[in-house]
Amino acid sequence: MTHPLSGIEQGVLKSLFFLYAGGLLAYLGYVASGLPAVRKAATIIAVLAALASLTDLVLRGVASQRLPTASLFEYSLLMIFFAIPAFLAIDWRSSRRGTDLALIGAFLMGLCLLLLLFLFYGLKVGRQTAEPMPPILESYWRTIHVLAGAASYGGILLAFGFALLYLIRLKFRPADTGGKAAIRSRGNWLTRTIPGADTLDHLCYLSVAFSFPFLTLLNVTGAIWAAVSWNRYWGWDPKEVWGLITWLIYAIYLHARLRMEWRGRRIAWIAVIGFGVMIFTFLGVNYLPQFEGSLHSYASGK
Repeated sequence: MTHPLSGIEQGVLKSLFFLYAGGLLAYLGYVASGLPAVRKAATIIAVLAALASLTDLVLRGVASQRLPTASLFEYSLLMIFFAIPAFLAIDWRSSRRGTDLALIGAFLMGLCLLLLLFLFYGLKVGRQTAEPMPPILESYWRTIHVLAGAASYGGILLAFGFALLYLIRLKFRPADTGGKAAIRSRGNWLTRTIPGADTLDHLCYLSVAFSFPFLTLLNVTGAIWAAVSWNRYWGWDPKEVWGLITWLIYAIYLHARLRMEWRGRRIAWIAVIGFGVMIFTFLGVNYLPQFEGSLHSYASGK
């Protein structure tokens, strides 16, 4: 049976809403003001948000006496936990090279907040401590499978942010008229605050390159887990099919980037499309009629 969250768990969960919202406002505040103190505060809030996500996972794991990798809410927290430290590492390295990724930080914090609000208030999941894992699902392959998925999806979130900002920057880039740059006021503000196009293109590639091995491991370990538990590697489960489609899109991205030497707008759109397919695999598939009775339906709630 499921159990209501303890007082400590409820407190940590509530703090997540405030930390994601606070991080969003702090990063945007820095973009607007340029004050170093605000930028430092935003980074501290992001670190606290990652720690709070991990703390919530640990508390849920202790309460349910299993690794916190079973429910949709837990998977989401794992994805966030991987995404935020990955961003902080990229942000630190970029800042040493003179590139400010505050807008990416705002995007990530805002996305985390929206996801949490959708899960908690829209799907009404995460309000209880999940029951122990069904015996047939207890496998170390499942644990590797879920952790690899969370890491890969966390990297895909960042790749989408870099690709989206790249496309926005192209839209408002300076126009050369008679040898003089004619920049609209909003374009002028964007081109000052968004990193350079080449930088965003490169960071998007690095994010996909980070995600793809984990995405591959997600599919491979899923097949092995299925073979161990159900004596078949592939069963045309909706999650399996769309997980493979997601993998194929990012395989196409890397092939186009490395072999065909695509750069710029075309490769950015592949990353955006890949993110859309990932979100459908993560959440949208749950609403398909074929999902009823899916082997992944155990993780659609709680």
